[in-house]
Amino acid sequence: MLSRDLLVDAVESCTRAGFGSAMLVQRKVRVGFATANQLVFALEDAGVLGPVGERHRRPVHFAKDEAIAAVDKAIADGLIVLDVPVGSSG
Repeated sequence: MLSRDLLVDAVESCTRAGFGSAMLVQRKVRVGFATANQLVFALEDAGVLGPVGERHRRPVHFAKDEAIAAVDKAIADGLIVLDVPVGSSG
């Protein structure tokens, strides 16, 4: 299930590590592999992560605050569709 909170957690994990991968997100955000993969692809769609490089790592293109702003813009522009709408309490 894709939510803004999970995306922010994934951004924080990737920017802290200096790269992104489904395995990293799965471990740090504590989600299943399918959700981690969705999060990584969403971050790529937002421009936060680049394409797969060596050792299945994706480069991070922004610092944490810029990356979160890019995710918010991608949500607003419809590039990332959330399963849990922003502001819902569910």
